[in-house]
Amino acid sequence: MQTSTCPRTFHMKLLLIVGLAANFITCAAAQTPQIFSGQVSAGIVALDNKNSVYFSRGMKWHKQVLKVVDVTYDVKKTDSALTPLIGVLRATILTLRSPGFNTQEEAERAAVGPTTYYKINATFVQSDPPGAKWILKNGKAELFSATDNKLADFVITGSKDVPYDNFIAEIIR
Repeated sequence: MQTSTCPRTFHMKLLLIVGLAANFITCAAAQTPQIFSGQVSAGIVALDNKNSVYFSRGMKWHKQVLKVVDVTYDVKKTDSALTPLIGVLRATILTLRSPGFNTQEEAERAAVGPTTYYKINATFVQSDPPGAKWILKNGKAELFSATDNKLADFVITGSKDVPYDNFIAEIIR
């Protein structure tokens, strides 16, 4: 003799499962801005005031400091079912550099001044499941001289090759 599940019990279990799933999705969505904020903050901390000394093609030692300024970001709703939320980031990364020196020690002690800056515009989407880490969708960086002359445009890849990619790579890691 087989026992059958009472339809009412089945429906109550189904409602419970749907309710729990909806609660999970709602909680994940509520956490979304905090997750994005945390990732952006981590990127700022990792890159801001990053100090390095390097040997240039001109056979000189230079000191370089990166500063992240004018950061704005937001989480916005979209009409897309695949990406119902996007994270939007705008920031400026200042490159402060010393003149060239013959020794690494001289460069390490040197004062730095503004040389270039990057203006960043990037869009992020969440990886699955909802509430998970944000990943780079697209972005661009514009390079300017210290005197505000536009020098170049770049596509952001997050590859850690240049300051704007280092910043994005720290956000999405």
